[in-house]
Amino acid sequence: MAIFVTWNQGTPAKALGEGCTNPASLSKDCHVPLLVISPYVPAGRHVTTRFSHYSLLKATETLLGVRQLLGHAADRRTGDLVKAFGL
Repeated sequence: MAIFVTWNQGTPAKALGEGCTNPASLSKDCHVPLLVISPYVPAGRHVTTRFSHYSLLKATETLLGVRQLLGHAADRRTGDLVKAFGL
């Protein structure tokens, strides 16, 4: 079991007039916290890898045993929360 607590997307990059979903406009304003709570996560684990909403979808599907990942969760470039947090 794992509990994921995250916030909505960060403040859009105002200079470009684009939201945080566009990789070209990502800035520190687009970073949001993610807490991963599980007995399998080592105490004090801090991961600096960039993840997306698809990373959360991929982790959820993987932990539930879904074989066919949805949308961009199946992309090779999508960060793997399961491996990063030892789930």
